[in-house]
Amino acid sequence: MIISNYTISNTLKVLLFTVFIFSINSYCNSTDEKLNVIWISCEDMGPVLGTYGVKEISTPNIDKLAEEGIKYTNAYSTVGVCAPSRFSIITGMYPARLGAHNMRTGSFYTYKDPDKLTYKQNKGVVDKSGVNVPEYEVVTPSNIKAFTEYLRDENYYCINNNKCDYQFNSPFTAWDEVSGNISYKDRPENTPFFYVKNLMVTHESRIWLRKNEPITVNKDILKIPAYYPDIQEVRNDIAIKYSNIQEMDRQVGEIITDLEKNDLLDKTIIFFWSDHGGNLLRQKRAVGNSGLKVPLIIRFPNGFRSGEVDNRIVSLMDLGPTTMSLLGIKPPSFLDGKAFLGKYETKPRYYAFGSADRFDESTDMQRSVIDGRFVYIKNFMPELPLIYRNKYREQISMNKKIIQMNNDNELIGDSKYIFMKTKQNEEL
Repeated sequence: MIISNYTISNTLKVLLFTVFIFSINSYCNSTDEKLNVIWISCEDMGPVLGTYGVKEISTPNIDKLAEEGIKYTNAYSTVGVCAPSRFSIITGMYPARLGAHNMRTGSFYTYKDPDKLTYKQNKGVVDKSGVNVPEYEVVTPSNIKAFTEYLRDENYYCINNNKCDYQFNSPFTAWDEVSGNISYKDRPENTPFFYVKNLMVTHESRIWLRKNEPITVNKDILKIPAYYPDIQEVRNDIAIKYSNIQEMDRQVGEIITDLEKNDLLDKTIIFFWSDHGGNLLRQKRAVGNSGLKVPLIIRFPNGFRSGEVDNRIVSLMDLGPTTMSLLGIKPPSFLDGKAFLGKYETKPRYYAFGSADRFDESTDMQRSVIDGRFVYIKNFMPELPLIYRNKYREQISMNKKIIQMNNDNELIGDSKYIFMKTKQNEEL
């Protein structure tokens, strides 16, 4: 019998995978005391962290989290903007499958009284044809719900501080508490918890809202992406972006320290992730790596799997099913999201899928497939430009300047290319 190196390699992979599944299941079931789970989510940030190789920035707290946990190098959101992405995270479903793909459908907050529910017909937002963009909320089928409802059925106290930007009016049963002033400390005594802490400081809007805050990085050594002109406005805003990331890292450190003080660090699984990719032009709302690729780190108590790097393809809509799986709760089989850890772990993904549709007053329709090496993009509206006008993001100084430079025909190379007036039907 001839056994090739390929056969041996794959046999070893199967054995190692089996050992891993057994060990993590044993770990999560090794104590009668239920583990807690914290999701630390940040906004609008690709893997721009020290632990991901970015040397111009200092993120010691997140870097330490990676040293003590598993760092994922191929994690992707389903959409390059917050509300549709968060819909997929909370439901475990593709937004386009259920009509949640447009940004935005309804208001920022959830928990509206159905008897008092109204929708504005004119928010001062119009599309490129001058047609009013009305508010609406997605109405999901009865079996599509926030995955936290399954956790609550298992007596987990579910707390959200404080973003509920889910595109649908999720019921009161989704959370025990939602507020900007609560934490896991507010749960009933001796109750296991699932706690979401949303850190807003890296959001796109903070580029202009925090422009007068101190710059904590050296903007003169920053690497400027080839699709931007190397001008002062670009360096300034990227420096603000990086400074905001460093502030976010400080906030992460506070959360970890607080867990230690309350003797919970070794009783809690910590997830750290961003809701989608970067917050600047050609990043946020895009369907390639710059818009969809995100950091993802998972830390287990007591050094379990510390310092590991996982290159598997992971979608953010897998986070809910994975959390359930780690806690011994079986995710529904109809979910698009799949568990990548725990008792109910499934086979690894081969691809991550992304989409882009209406963003406020601007409409496009793109779909993408990513395998960690290549990005395939299908443009369903190739007659439209790649970079469309959007009032919200044009509050960023560099965006306004670059658009003006394009209008004045001052751009060259890649920075000019992104302003192409039409797109190819397909891109790779």
